[in-house]
Amino acid sequence: MEVRLLLFCVVAALLQTTVSATAELLKNCLPPSVQTERKGGRGDRTIFFQEEGTVSLGCFATGNETLKYTWLKDGEVLDLISGENSQRMSLSSGVGTLVISSAMEPDAGVYQCKVENPCGISLSAKTLLKHAYIDPFPKLDKPQKEIAMLGRGQKLSCTSPDSVPSAKIQWIKEGDDEPYVNVEVGERITMDYSGNLYFVYIKKEDARKYICEAKNMEVRLTSQGDDKEIETYGDALDNTPASLMWNSDENVMVLEGSTAKFKCIFSGYPAPDVRWRRADNGVYDTSRMVIGPFKHELVIKDVQPEDAGQYECSAANPMLSERVKVLFTLTVQSRPRWTKVPTDRKVGVEEDVTLVCEADANPNPEIQWYRNGIPIEKTPEAKNRKLQGNALVFTNLSQSDSQVLQCNASNIHGYLWADIYLQVVAEAPSIQTEPGDKKVAEETDVTIPCKVEGKPKPTVKWYKGDQLLDGNRYEILPSGDLVVKSARKKDGGLYSCRAKNRFGDAEASGNLVVRKKTQIVSEPMSARISYGDEAVFRCGAETDHLEEHKLTYKWLKDGKEVDKSDSRVTVDGGELTIIDTNSQDTGDYTCVANNTLDADSKTATLEVKAPPDPPYNVKVMACGERGDIEWQYEDSLSNFSPLQGFVVEYNNSHESKWIEGVKPEATARQASIKLLPWAYYYFRVRAVNALGTGNPSEPTDTICRTEEKKPFRNPANVRTVGDKTGYLVIEWDKMEKVEHNGPDFRYVITWRAEDDTTVESYEESNWETVRKEVKVDDIYKPYVVTVAAKNSKGTPLMQPKEVKGFSGEAKPEVMVEDFGLDPDVPITSTSAGFRWSPVDTSPEKIKGEFQGYKIRYWKEDQFNTTLHEELIVVPQGRRRRASDDDGMIRGKVSNLPSFSKIEADVVVVNTYFSSEGSNVVNFSTPEGVPGRVSYFEALFRGSSHFLLEWGPPVEENGEITGYEIGYRKIQGFRVDQVVTARNDIPPNQFRTTIDGLDDNSLYRVYVWARTKEGRGREYFIDVKTTNKIEPITVPEIEQVVPTDETANVTWNVNGEKGVRTGAVCYLEYREMGSKLWERRSEGAKEHFWLTLDKLEPATEYEVRIICLPGKASSGSEGIPSTKKTFHTTGVRAARGNILSAGWFIGMMVAIAILLLILIIVCIVKRNRGKEYKFPPEKDTVDEPPGHFNEMAKSDKNGVGASASFERDPEKVPLEEETDSLEDYGDVDPTKFNEDGSFIGQYGSGEKPGEPPNASAMSSIV
Repeated sequence: MEVRLLLFCVVAALLQTTVSATAELLKNCLPPSVQTERKGGRGDRTIFFQEEGTVSLGCFATGNETLKYTWLKDGEVLDLISGENSQRMSLSSGVGTLVISSAMEPDAGVYQCKVENPCGISLSAKTLLKHAYIDPFPKLDKPQKEIAMLGRGQKLSCTSPDSVPSAKIQWIKEGDDEPYVNVEVGERITMDYSGNLYFVYIKKEDARKYICEAKNMEVRLTSQGDDKEIETYGDALDNTPASLMWNSDENVMVLEGSTAKFKCIFSGYPAPDVRWRRADNGVYDTSRMVIGPFKHELVIKDVQPEDAGQYECSAANPMLSERVKVLFTLTVQSRPRWTKVPTDRKVGVEEDVTLVCEADANPNPEIQWYRNGIPIEKTPEAKNRKLQGNALVFTNLSQSDSQVLQCNASNIHGYLWADIYLQVVAEAPSIQTEPGDKKVAEETDVTIPCKVEGKPKPTVKWYKGDQLLDGNRYEILPSGDLVVKSARKKDGGLYSCRAKNRFGDAEASGNLVVRKKTQIVSEPMSARISYGDEAVFRCGAETDHLEEHKLTYKWLKDGKEVDKSDSRVTVDGGELTIIDTNSQDTGDYTCVANNTLDADSKTATLEVKAPPDPPYNVKVMACGERGDIEWQYEDSLSNFSPLQGFVVEYNNSHESKWIEGVKPEATARQASIKLLPWAYYYFRVRAVNALGTGNPSEPTDTICRTEEKKPFRNPANVRTVGDKTGYLVIEWDKMEKVEHNGPDFRYVITWRAEDDTTVESYEESNWETVRKEVKVDDIYKPYVVTVAAKNSKGTPLMQPKEVKGFSGEAKPEVMVEDFGLDPDVPITSTSAGFRWSPVDTSPEKIKGEFQGYKIRYWKEDQFNTTLHEELIVVPQGRRRRASDDDGMIRGKVSNLPSFSKIEADVVVVNTYFSSEGSNVVNFSTPEGVPGRVSYFEALFRGSSHFLLEWGPPVEENGEITGYEIGYRKIQGFRVDQVVTARNDIPPNQFRTTIDGLDDNSLYRVYVWARTKEGRGREYFIDVKTTNKIEPITVPEIEQVVPTDETANVTWNVNGEKGVRTGAVCYLEYREMGSKLWERRSEGAKEHFWLTLDKLEPATEYEVRIICLPGKASSGSEGIPSTKKTFHTTGVRAARGNILSAGWFIGMMVAIAILLLILIIVCIVKRNRGKEYKFPPEKDTVDEPPGHFNEMAKSDKNGVGASASFERDPEKVPLEEETDSLEDYGDVDPTKFNEDGSFIGQYGSGEKPGEPPNASAMSSIV
């Protein structure tokens, strides 16, 4: 009994431990959730792989506890441990990404990642893995030949080999210069959706080999095959009517959001005119419905349900009056798309939750819920779970209800897969977003954040200070945020939110500041203006004074911000200006004033009176000899100016430009226009008001095709041309296609000799040909010719006019034999006279119609390059014999080159040919004035100068002695007198500067070349000085070439138009290390180089260039160039330190020795003075009266008195010195130099007028 009791206790303890552990586990459990980029998205992802390649299928999940990853392939668990898979397949460490190495074809299939933990199972969307490959084309021994007729359509078939994914098809062809080139698709050549190649019509150059290429972009391989070779036949392009070669499926179903394509390929010559339209009166959205550049295809992008309907392609050309049509029907369906996508939910215990899974599609999708990948119907029932339609409802949740759920929405086009978890937790409140400090404008609703989390959901209360907030102006949102409606100034203060549930509470606070609201006090005013005028809107606002620095303005047009990139639009704060207005500027303009807290806006309307907008719905109502057109128009399109009328325009198959037809009045909505036969017409209409003619309407959709008729007239200006010997050449004016009136147009040419009745004829089928050459065996014989027009309907009612002409001329048989200078006409620098005997001018001799004589002249030995001719027309009466006394023909040439050796002769001429030349006459012309210079330009421009350059004249006409420069100022329509700037320019100078000009002024500048005969023809240019406020362009040093003592500096200057350049450029230089720049006095005006001289060898220098407006300008007017460093060559002279120089050291030593000697002498003197004995005061020699008196009187500070009576032996007069010297018998003071001067100065009364010195030492020093 005790044993059984003990056993029962142990089992109970174990059960309790297991339950507690399980409860704890469930309490902390987060269900797994697969995290992929396609979570909650479509499941039809496809991945392609290549043989032996590596495939990576990503799978990563969140969730606590240990996550177990498993992969399903085609619905079965993929074994990664045993067999071959273990060698090639593995999961990435820590995640569930599946890596397949050396992938093989059997690896293809549907893969799905499965992740589980104790709380549930999560499943990823499915991935389709496909093996990518492309098979080769079947081999061909030789290309398949295709026989094609010129002007007809042709198809080249291509059967694409098997390929995954589908191969991209293109064609290559045999090239002219390369083996093969790509076939460029266009209006004449295109492809269908299977890759077959089509020619709208065949041309001769299409005859060559063609190869079809299939490209698999996944494996990056290309396969070639289905070789074709086109052989053409026919002499010319046959006109063929438009016909349908191929069209894509007529019933098309596409998925919403994808792209729909329709294609029609028509053949015919001329190339058919292809048009597309929506045939069911539905909306044709031009932003998404795009006709291809060559009109073969209609593409609808981002297809929407409203695009479903009928679409039509049609084609016609001049050979077919009825349009060939194909009708397509578009059906739009869709894959499932979420309307309410399930999401992960985290809820609190004892709460209820509804999980909604809703999707929309066409056809309607089926909704299926799963739990852990098992259909919800097949899982154990739960009392607190109910399926209501497409929603799962859970009530009174506990932590054990945490689980993983999946929802699948599918139809025939695909499916959506959502994998979510439901986590039930117990959490104390926490504030995720605290209120913080907020600043708002008054009268606005403000939301103070307090995002609260906690399970179960906490209750939230708000306080301002200590006062609980309640009432209509306060609203607490489900998130915990507080909304204060229509804030007032007094609402500012401290706000606190407090959250609480049974597991705890939380609190946070923040301050609210309420500012004065922004108001527009000056509103923009509405306006009506004429197009081209300026529109100005002004707007002013007030705001809180503490926010004024943040106040900004923005302008909107019809709700969208105005386009500031438009050069016509200027926004300057609260002012909007639009210049050069047009009808598109009509609209509502809104001023928005904003200070980042709030904004205010006011709107004004702009009405621009402009040319009217185009009419619409233009249609052809009747088409025959006249075309009847009607259109629609409303007064609102007249742009605020009364409608005055319309202009109906047309173009046809013969002319590309639009031609004005008729001008109906304003009340008209239809018009009639006379039409030409055998043409198809399009029409459009413009509206007219007082401000002008508006833009045209869209052209009519319907082709107006007129019937064939006979030509209305024959070619005009029929004539014969005698420029080809042995031929009768007939010419006429071309008749344009618009006058052909029908097909098979041609010219009928007839001719006969004037003295013969036999008529010959020829029909020319090329309407652009305007010349017929008929071989004949005569020269200049009269003929009668006609040219008539003809088409398939016949010839014009009027017969062609007969025209008399002649067969081709030939070279005249006669020639002049006595050509010479006319002695009665003097030879000048440009003219000379000639004379000669007349020749026989009969047609038999002239071989055509006599036109006169032609004097030919050229420079000696330069016949081919300098030949000139001058026709001398002889009056009718003098053709056979002259009427002058001497019987000679005379002629004068007035354009001879001056200062040249000339050769001349004369020939007899008919209309097209010249005879042999006469004898040659040689003579020379004297010097004349030169021609224009070869060129003239302003190289650089400044505010007061031009740098000019020219080339020597081509026609010098003598020796050039120099050049002259002049100019005149142009002021509007007034032109000043010519001012001569330079008249002393030597002949070898081709560049100069003129200065002293006014800034920002237009001048006409002239240059003349001179010979001794005078000034030649001028060459002038118009050039403008720059504005003097513009800075002078900075020169740039190009090169410095130094020598021992010089350096050549070359620079360049920016000569672009509008750039101001200096008139004179100077060199500034300095030795490296120096701070001061030295400028050379000479400057460069007409060249860009200068030489620095007197430099030190082997020395480093810096140099720069500065360009100034003139020599008197200050340096501040120019900006120096960037400095450039250079070294002179050679060897630098020795320049030691002065302190170490020998001469300096020697001088210092000598000075030191002298100073030492002087000091010794001083010392000796002092010692000698101490040995003298002075007698008592009574024995002292009396001073003469008045001695030192003057000194005593003037020395008020006592210095003088001290000097007069002190008995210091160094300061008293040394009278005894004289006596001691006298003992030596030599009293001449001049023999003692310094000492002598001392003794002489202070001796006993020899010079009573001189005061004694205060010190002997002062005399020595």
